[in-house]
Amino acid sequence: MNDVKTGASADAPKPDVKILSFDEILGVEDVEYRDVTVKNWPKAGMTGTVRLGTCSAEDLIAWSEENEVDRKTAGLRLLAKSMVGPDNQRFSAIPNALDRLIKSLSQRSSASINTLVQQALDLNQLTEKSQEAAKNA
Repeated sequence: MNDVKTGASADAPKPDVKILSFDEILGVEDVEYRDVTVKNWPKAGMTGTVRLGTCSAEDLIAWSEENEVDRKTAGLRLLAKSMVGPDNQRFSAIPNALDRLIKSLSQRSSASINTLVQQALDLNQLTEKSQEAAKNA
């Protein structure tokens, strides 16, 4: 049996390290959120803000596989999968919403969409800069 060890010893954790149990791992809520201001999307005289959440590993695998067939809409699809509402519920979880959202986003200002896509890429650690930051964390 091969044990993967990192740090000094995998046998005795450091006093300030908590080794998670099976149930604790199953219950982890690890979605990170980022609010992105979109100046061109005002509502009721206020600047529009879009909330993005990190995608699950399952969503990123599906997104990556979809890119093998359709690279043209990769950014829009990642953005749509990352968008959440004020209650942190994913828009993509709404039945039939993902295709409607992608279609709607494709008709918005490219400057606004580029800003949001870059933020979604960074939040999901899909840029060189964000991957480097994660290594150094």
